[in-house]
Amino acid sequence: MKKIFHYFFTKYPTFYFLTKATVKTIENDIKPLGISHVRAVALKRIGKIIISKYGGHVPSDREALIELPHVGPYIANATLCFAFNLDVPMLDTNILRVITRYFTISSKHRKKTNDPVLWKYLDSLLPKGRVKEFNYALLDFAFKICSSKNPKCFICPLKKSCIYIKNKI
Repeated sequence: MKKIFHYFFTKYPTFYFLTKATVKTIENDIKPLGISHVRAVALKRIGKIIISKYGGHVPSDREALIELPHVGPYIANATLCFAFNLDVPMLDTNILRVITRYFTISSKHRKKTNDPVLWKYLDSLLPKGRVKEFNYALLDFAFKICSSKNPKCFICPLKKSCIYIKNKI
């Protein structure tokens, strides 16, 4: 995956290069990541907006990011965390799975990743000043250990204190 990102950012070092590419070219470049045609169109639109409205620089303000097409709370916070080193939580379906399993937290929201209670709870877990590493670790942990299908509970370093595995046994 690192090779794909390296290729992408070498080919498109600025938003200007992204806006000059065809949607089909962008789509082919992001296809190995499993990203759809809709995302290619959105990337091109976002590039144009960032050039015209922000002088080619990604805004570091959450509200400004959310105003961009196809950018929601997760993408906005991921940008703030990884690009601007801000201590913000990230709640996607993978991280949601980890925290709901480990802490047996539930949500009544139809779209659980938009539940403000879960966002607030996750924010309370953040190790201030080390959030980037924490978010990377959660994403890796969700992918490698606490997967949606066939989680590897038997090798999980949290198995002694995980409520999910205790209820599963």
